[in-house]
Amino acid sequence: MSKQNMMRYRITRMSAWRAVALVFLLALGSSTALANQATPPMIDAATPAPASGSPLYPDLEALPPDDLYFSTEILGDGEPHLLLRFSTSVANIGEGPLELAGSTEPGTGEDVVQVVYDAATEGTAVERVHLATDLIFHPEHYHFHLANFATYELLREQSNGDLVPTGEGGKQSSCLLDTLPMTEDAPADGPPDRYYDECELERQGISVGWQDVYAASLPDQWVDLGDEPLADGSYVLRYAVDPLQLIAEDGRAGNNASETRYDVADGEIVGRPEPPRCMVEGDASGPVGATVMLRCSHFPDDAPIEVYWDAWDPWD
Repeated sequence: MSKQNMMRYRITRMSAWRAVALVFLLALGSSTALANQATPPMIDAATPAPASGSPLYPDLEALPPDDLYFSTEILGDGEPHLLLRFSTSVANIGEGPLELAGSTEPGTGEDVVQVVYDAATEGTAVERVHLATDLIFHPEHYHFHLANFATYELLREQSNGDLVPTGEGGKQSSCLLDTLPMTEDAPADGPPDRYYDECELERQGISVGWQDVYAASLPDQWVDLGDEPLADGSYVLRYAVDPLQLIAEDGRAGNNASETRYDVADGEIVGRPEPPRCMVEGDASGPVGATVMLRCSHFPDDAPIEVYWDAWDPWD
């Protein structure tokens, strides 16, 4: 069995336009990196939930995609593809956390269980909802994802205002964790610190008042445009979470999907500056102590570079 923590380090840009950052994978025990933070009790999916207070459900809000840019990359077929990359974020604005518990024995065919609590933090599990989906291991992200969690769709606006599908994204599963706290209109009773900090099979989720953010540079954060750039015109990028409505929620009135409108002219996105981004040069994985080189561009002077990676530790 393995577990992993997402770590973040900040590096200050030193050059005028382009920075090359050397990231040292320090020999730190990832299991102790967040040892002082409280976590809700781990729930075994096979154990009935004790009755206590009234169940408080999450409310997932899909925020509009951001950080759009075009990128040409080699995909699994060995051929270059033109991609529309973008970042996505889903926030939990409900009264209760979203917590998922998977089977501790992969291959048993058991469904994922949503654990519902009676408080925003440190509550008692009062309900379990079996979801008709799976927690799957993602080979590029190196952790477990909830299948069928998100969809990406690109549409082109016609002269009469109709929207015609142009492409779909390749990513439909997600690891659910607390990435960043909400900064606006956050529920007052959410936890001040991250509860869900690992993408484990046994437990993952999004706390009240927190958002799960996927940066535009991550694997599968794109719509494949093939080998031809988008024609000039107006487009809509649509992002939906839980499109099959598997998760028990409060307030599903129109906030599970969002969209971003943009125009393309001469092969460029109009009015949207190139977002800061970094690309790994060479192998992105290696043993503790190895050096990974990033080539970063479009960062203003003295802007921080946030670097994320998953550190895996064996445990019994």
